[in-house]
Amino acid sequence: MIKAEDSSSPPPPPMASIDRSLHALGFQYTLISPGKLTGRLKVTETCCQPFDVLNGGVSALVAESVASLGAYVASGFRRVAGVQLCTNHVKAALLGEEVEAEAKPIQVGGAIQWTRY
Repeated sequence: MIKAEDSSSPPPPPMASIDRSLHALGFQYTLISPGKLTGRLKVTETCCQPFDVLNGGVSALVAESVASLGAYVASGFRRVAGVQLCTNHVKAALLGEEVEAEAKPIQVGGAIQWTRY
């Protein structure tokens, strides 16, 4: 369960409304904490290129969303925004396979920076 750090922090939103776009693709978070987020996505026709390979834009969406949620949780549920996204696709994810996402902070301070592996 996600809890705000102190009473001055706004309460967290219901899980179903955290990320509508990832939810629509079937992404499921498996761990949400201030220090790490993980989740998984089954590669379906909805998120594939015409060649039955996971669309690179979906990979970028997962990276941005997981890292942004991590920063949101770590900030005490305050509004945050990403500043840079860079994706490299080193192996194809094929239709029917499952991909996993993991994000951890690389710097926590006045500005919170997260990365996805």
